[in-house]
Amino acid sequence: MKSPLITDLTPADHYSMLELPADRPRPPGSSFRGATRALRLTAAATASLRQAAWRERASLDVLLLAGLAALLARYSGAEDLVIGAAGPTSLLPLRIQWTGDPPFERLVALADGALRAALANADLPFEAPLQVLFAGPAAVPPAEGLERLPSGELAVDLALSVREVEGGGGEPQLLLALDYAVDLFDATTAARLLEHYAALLAGAAAAPDLPLSRLPLLGEAERHQMLAEWNDTASAFPRRALHKLFEEQVAARPDAPAVVWDGGALTYRELDRQAGRIARRLRRLGVEPESRVALYLERSAEMVAAVLGVLKAGGAYLPIDLSYPRERLELLLEDAAPAAVVGTTRSLASLPGKAPQLAVDLLAVHPATARDLARRLGARFVPDEPAKVLVDRLAGVYRANDGDTRALMRTMVEGAQAPAAEVEEEEELSADVRPESLAYVLYTSGSTGTPNGVEVTHEAVVRLVRETDYFPFGSGNVFLQIALLSFDASTLELWGPLVNGGCVALPPPGRFALGDLYEQVERHGVTAIFLTTGLFHVAVEEGLAGLAGLRHLLIGGDVMSRAHLERALAALPEVELIHCYGPTENTVFTSTWRVRRPLAEGAVTIGRLIANGRAYVLDPTLAPVPMGSAGELYLSGPGLARGYLHRR
Repeated sequence: MKSPLITDLTPADHYSMLELPADRPRPPGSSFRGATRALRLTAAATASLRQAAWRERASLDVLLLAGLAALLARYSGAEDLVIGAAGPTSLLPLRIQWTGDPPFERLVALADGALRAALANADLPFEAPLQVLFAGPAAVPPAEGLERLPSGELAVDLALSVREVEGGGGEPQLLLALDYAVDLFDATTAARLLEHYAALLAGAAAAPDLPLSRLPLLGEAERHQMLAEWNDTASAFPRRALHKLFEEQVAARPDAPAVVWDGGALTYRELDRQAGRIARRLRRLGVEPESRVALYLERSAEMVAAVLGVLKAGGAYLPIDLSYPRERLELLLEDAAPAAVVGTTRSLASLPGKAPQLAVDLLAVHPATARDLARRLGARFVPDEPAKVLVDRLAGVYRANDGDTRALMRTMVEGAQAPAAEVEEEEELSADVRPESLAYVLYTSGSTGTPNGVEVTHEAVVRLVRETDYFPFGSGNVFLQIALLSFDASTLELWGPLVNGGCVALPPPGRFALGDLYEQVERHGVTAIFLTTGLFHVAVEEGLAGLAGLRHLLIGGDVMSRAHLERALAALPEVELIHCYGPTENTVFTSTWRVRRPLAEGAVTIGRLIANGRAYVLDPTLAPVPMGSAGELYLSGPGLARGYLHRR
């Protein structure tokens, strides 16, 4: 009859494979090639471990086994381990289980119990696969010197043997030798595992009541490397508001194209004037620094002007997608409580809520004419309409469609525009906007609950698009703006060009096919584009010839297919591919990777931190985890959002 121990261990799916800090993914078939790294403990460290074992009323082998279990748990997060141990005549499977965060002394007791149970059932078969083997001093013959153990074939991932050797002064020392699978681990990683094991044992010997999560793994040098050296990304960038940086470009290149679209363009000077008109109207509606202004606009030059206008007025823009169902619209408007809403006469007509409204398609009309039209149409918005649009609307209101009447109306409207323009140009915009002021609010999808409004500052966006080390923003770039304004990639597409003297190319509003996108690239001489990972995969499948004229292709948002990346490199040899990673809460990008051939095996990397970013991989106690170990990614730096709306 099988013992409960063996019953628990078979079949193999009763426990999970350990997630070890491997350098490479596990290959389909093993080469069984092994190599060895060794580390000698000092005589003092060896004596300390012997004393700790004596205090715990355990053998040195059991203490070392508990240390190995603790190390594997810290690497993998597992609470159920099976370690193969060298027995008197055969290999013994030792299953060590716990829950929570036990002290090391508890692990010693568990390891002792597992070893005793395995010895009692040594004659029973065990066929489940093992990843890690252990042999303590009692099972390994004594040896002298630091010579490596023979390395050759290895049927497991890791095999740790500990033996006693004689030190230079004749005192006993422990020699740790780690056989490792070459398919999975580099020699430097194996050496680092031994160093972590030694550090953990030293900490456990000094304080056996420490919980598992607080046992030390990292030495001071490694900790400094992870926390300081790898986060040494500081770089100067301007601490000014976004619209002020845009105005610097207006002064430097007033007649350069800022926005282009099929059949039209706006220079930097023209875009600045349109944005100023919107800003002045918003100020009259009560918009002030930190006010949220909802933008209910489709992709257009008016949308770009509205974004700038909101910031010039001191407010923060809050994009709302025109495709949102009414229920979501009502939810977002109630939660955000915008001081005003900017849209068009068509979009605003059906928008719920009571916030003051400004229609950008009714832009340069004298206030008296605008008020009269609003009264006659029964509208809530503050209309500012171009002459042609207003004439058509007036003709409909007065039911006067003959040519003479329309001509008279056109003369009246065009004459009414000049005084308004003069008044507006005289009004100075002096909103107190600082780098830490709110620039925009983007709502999360709410797929895991209620949508949250992410508050992003001017400084966070400037850090993304000025003095960068991942992309050469400049006056020679034309960026295709294809993301919805409610998607954070639009931040890159708009502000990257506009604060660096580049140009924003706007495709027609609405949905588009890849062929339409390729036409826009050719028509406007686009040099850079950002594609979501999903769209990039589709583009690779359908053909990338339409992107061959680009200088840069940025990709991100999901797990990247290595195969698709290989095909893109072959199809676009003259285009630099940049793989990007970052959550909305860290302002679009946290890290990037300039893709180079040949691609390394395994998953596609998310690259290195961009300038002024910091990142830490931490365990549940917020301690840094060893290199290659599982943990949670924490981000900091000037790119970090201020917080969630109403949750500060």
